[in-house]
Amino acid sequence: EAALYARQLGVWYEEETASLLVLEPEAAAELPGALEREVLGTAWGQLQREFQNRLFVALRGAGEEGAATMTTDERLARWALLAGDAGLTRFLYVLQNPQPMDPNELPSTDPDHPYNAIPLPQLMRDLHFFPFNEGFELVQSLHSLGGFLQVDAAYSRPPESCRAVLDTEVYLNAHSLPPVRIELPLPSGGERPHTDDRLGPYVIRMALLKANEAEKAGMASVGWIGDRLLAFPAEVGEAGRSDAVWQTRWLEPDFAQAFFRAAGELIQHTYQAKAEIREGELKLKAAGRRVTLKIHEGGRAVTWLDTDAGAARSQALHEHYIGVTSETP
Repeated sequence: EAALYARQLGVWYEEETASLLVLEPEAAAELPGALEREVLGTAWGQLQREFQNRLFVALRGAGEEGAATMTTDERLARWALLAGDAGLTRFLYVLQNPQPMDPNELPSTDPDHPYNAIPLPQLMRDLHFFPFNEGFELVQSLHSLGGFLQVDAAYSRPPESCRAVLDTEVYLNAHSLPPVRIELPLPSGGERPHTDDRLGPYVIRMALLKANEAEKAGMASVGWIGDRLLAFPAEVGEAGRSDAVWQTRWLEPDFAQAFFRAAGELIQHTYQAKAEIREGELKLKAAGRRVTLKIHEGGRAVTWLDTDAGAARSQALHEHYIGVTSETP
């Protein structure tokens, strides 16, 4: 991803310090010229220096090992504010300092564009560009309402979720409720998860696109009000993947049903196997995995379990999180 940043922002990656550097020391003396060439990278770097602590450090908590408590959804939303601000700065700069178009420049969607020469999974690529694309739309909306005073004020009240980035009305509405905090108690005597995260509606949409049309994936992320992902390390002696439980919550049962259908398509596409689907429940065993998708909590929650079918913990996790007492219907 650092290579993608380097090409997009005109910066470079220094391996020794694991840092993206905006201006070479030799270029610092020629700042006006450097600004003209790489205004997006310069704005992005300056905004990071100014606001990174306010956006990110305050949300870091001391876990058992001092790990960050910020979720993927929260982190993407805050990056969207910062990258969108940088994008708006570049946009306004180019309007005031128009440059002739390069007739040989390829659109970023072209397979031969330099961005696409960097090997990166599609989901990671989508998450990389989200702050710059959707973030720009958010910041442009804020700027149209109150100029840079409105934009600057957003750093004191950054969006809590990608939901507020995708829908500016959610961000502007002072009465919008934050995403719900989902309680997923750990099984007694069980191992602690190595991942505890909230993915958010944008990650959901992009993941579902792997097996669904764009319209269906988009509709399957509407009505999201929260999610929580727990991933447990493979049991001792097992060489397989982690066991995972992911619960999503939805505003209305119809939204949960839309997600259930799209997620079912993704599961079957991923494992290249036909699942058994009954009303509100999907079951599949393939490639050594046991996967269950179930609607519950009055139709407003969908829990997805993906476990090692041969491990003893698989049944315990199914019983604990969705009350499945047998592998057979």
